[in-house]
Amino acid sequence: MKYLYLLILFILTGCSSTGVVIIGDNLYMIGQRSAQMGIGRPVGVIGDVYKEANDFCKKDNKDVETLELMVQDTHFARPGSVELHFKCNPRK
Repeated sequence: MKYLYLLILFILTGCSSTGVVIIGDNLYMIGQRSAQMGIGRPVGVIGDVYKEANDFCKKDNKDVETLELMVQDTHFARPGSVELHFKCNPRK
């Protein structure tokens, strides 16, 4: 029964993203939690945050520069998470 509650909790929470958050002058952050079950790296979420960052920078005709990528792998009863710190640079 305990596992059924955990399964329902994961299904209801799904992937939640902070969206693009301004953390400084041309410094941004996106955080997202994975709904992936089991053990492993939340690869899909890594792709999602990079897509969101690229879409954000592309609006101003700029490219993403990764400053830091923090990944917490998924473990049993604990969702993985990804946090991307980046800035938008003019295209070369």
